[in-house]
Amino acid sequence: MQAFVEIDDVDHPIPEEPREAPSAGAAKSLAKALAFEKAGVVAFSRTGDFELGEFEDAVILESHGRVPHLADFYGD
Repeated sequence: MQAFVEIDDVDHPIPEEPREAPSAGAAKSLAKALAFEKAGVVAFSRTGDFELGEFEDAVILESHGRVPHLADFYGD
């Protein structure tokens, strides 16, 4: 799950540290809860090898609010 905040003098939302969730449902619930206090949030899922740092492109589960072009953060 990725949350974004607004910062003065910046014309686009800034990403906070991503948060891990144990399941797709948990990621969606967290995104919905944070949508009321953040500029934008995205719940996503991706698979890969953490040790090698190789990941597949993310699958967007849902988004709320103002988020930048998602491919800039999670692949095409």
